[in-house]
Amino acid sequence: MKPYLYRFEKVLTFREQEKEETEVEYKKSVHSFEKVATELYELLKKKEDLEYDHQNKMKQGFNINDIHLYTRYLESIENGFQFCNNPLLRRGQK
Repeated sequence: MKPYLYRFEKVLTFREQEKEETEVEYKKSVHSFEKVATELYELLKKKEDLEYDHQNKMKQGFNINDIHLYTRYLESIENGFQFCNNPLLRRGQK
């Protein structure tokens, strides 16, 4: 014999299911945000360290090859910033 379900019990079950799905999506979004924020923080830290080293080398003097390497490395870090900030590029990583 099938137990009797109250009319609103089906609605309650549906709403609970909807709530659980929303919570899962929220947790995924938070995780994704934290991942991007961590990547951006690490890139920013690398850039700051690079600029600090560059300033120290400028005081001491360094050769043209070091300047080229500095410029390329700085460009790669800035490309990383653009990649992290562009959601269309990041979709491919999921």
